[in-house]
Amino acid sequence: PCCTGHKLEALRLVAHLLVLKPIQLKRALQWLPPWNPIPDKQRQDSKPPMRPRAEMFILLYNRTLYHADVISPFLLYNPNLLHVDEVQEVRSRLGWMHTFDIISAHDPSSNLGNRHGPFDLATFDAWTIVKLLVAIDQQEEGPNFDNGWWSEQVEFYNRGFTFILPAAWVSDGPPRVGDFYTTFTSKEDQIQLQKRKELAKRYLKWTFDPTAPNRIIDPLAPARSRNWRTSTVPGMAATR
Repeated sequence: PCCTGHKLEALRLVAHLLVLKPIQLKRALQWLPPWNPIPDKQRQDSKPPMRPRAEMFILLYNRTLYHADVISPFLLYNPNLLHVDEVQEVRSRLGWMHTFDIISAHDPSSNLGNRHGPFDLATFDAWTIVKLLVAIDQQEEGPNFDNGWWSEQVEFYNRGFTFILPAAWVSDGPPRVGDFYTTFTSKEDQIQLQKRKELAKRYLKWTFDPTAPNRIIDPLAPARSRNWRTSTVPGMAATR
């Protein structure tokens, strides 16, 4: 029988011919075995581990339509498809702009939790995501940034101060220096879904399936169940 590595090599030869829908990418991931992490001390060799589903996702990411579904709890952040280690590998190789779910930035079930970072503001990739988070914060009624931390203000935090979004970050964009972390929260009735979509289309070049239901629940609509997980970054409480 063909081994996993050979399957991936064969797929690489024809991937440029494919155009997939998100459900087809999901099925393709399920062809491969789930990641079974082994502690480093138990490994028999020093080779970096191959995570088959992460490799499949990276290979077919730009061959799949509707990024709004691909970068969501339906696919990338679906714990039944991809292990946390696999998601982190995808993020490290594709970058923040191709893996950050801006629509559900507030939702602990996406992005491996709603505690985000570190964003290296010296890189365009991370700087752009922080810029979008600032834009969302300005468009929605309640404050979205909670427990922020910017490496350039460590002395202030050591003196008991907390992060307050600087006015210059709104008018001029975030500075291009330092690392930034934040917990991002939103109240469901204050989310401006259409404006988030516009930001995703403009800056991240996202496409949306016109037949798919909205991922964010309209507070005026009847309650619907959600099958997404709830998770938090270790040591940090996720808030809504």
